[in-house]
Amino acid sequence: MRYNLRVWDIFHADWDRHDSPLDLALRTDLLRLSVYVHKTSLDVLAYGAPEKIRSLINIDECLADGLRTGARAALPALAAT
Repeated sequence: MRYNLRVWDIFHADWDRHDSPLDLALRTDLLRLSVYVHKTSLDVLAYGAPEKIRSLINIDECLADGLRTGARAALPALAAT
C-alpha cells in the first residue's frame, strides 16, 4: 500500500504541474482520481479496510492498461521518425 501511495503521489505531482502537456479536463479528472486513491489508501493503512483494496487494484490495472495501449500506439509513430 505504501509503495502504491508513493507512486500515486508522483503521478499527482506530475499532473499538477502548470506546464503539464495534458488537456486540462483530463488533468482535472486524473487529479481527482489521485485524491481518491490517496484517501482510500490511507483508509486501508489506518483501518485495515480490505474491501477497499479491490477498488485500488482495479484503478491501478486500468491505468496500467491505458499506459500499455498508449505506448503501443506511440511505437509506430516513433519508428517513423
